[in-house]
Amino acid sequence: MNTPPVTPTPETLAWAILTEAEATDAIKSMVEERAGCGNLPTPDSINDYLFWIEDEAEIQEAQLETSPDETDRPPHLVLLRELAGRLRDLGFTPDAPPQAADEGEKVKLAVAAYAWLCPKCNKYQRVIEVTLTVMCVACGKSFSVADHHHVYG
Repeated sequence: MNTPPVTPTPETLAWAILTEAEATDAIKSMVEERAGCGNLPTPDSINDYLFWIEDEAEIQEAQLETSPDETDRPPHLVLLRELAGRLRDLGFTPDAPPQAADEGEKVKLAVAAYAWLCPKCNKYQRVIEVTLTVMCVACGKSFSVADHHHVYG
């Protein structure tokens, strides 16, 4: 007796998409790091991740408008928009912006890592300190560091 194939749920498909995006471009790690840097809850639903992915895409778009010569941004921006589109196509919508546990209490932020995209393989990377060179952990290529910028968003 043949058992009919089980159709995956939209949530199962969405988690698979996010897992793939993490394996290829560290997208879940980026989202979790951004939430942690803002002292906000770690995303735990597809809608949470979608909020942060779309928020990052908006930041990247704004930075591209002010620095159009940064050629590493467009591929990352396309990746973020495509990922958000795939999740929306499955019926997910971004949650409301997360709130810190106590709005009255202020925190001081410190840079924990610098982010960059490898120009050779287009993989999202993080480094802890500013050095004269960086090496892509995905493809092994080394690059000179131009200038580093603080992101405000």
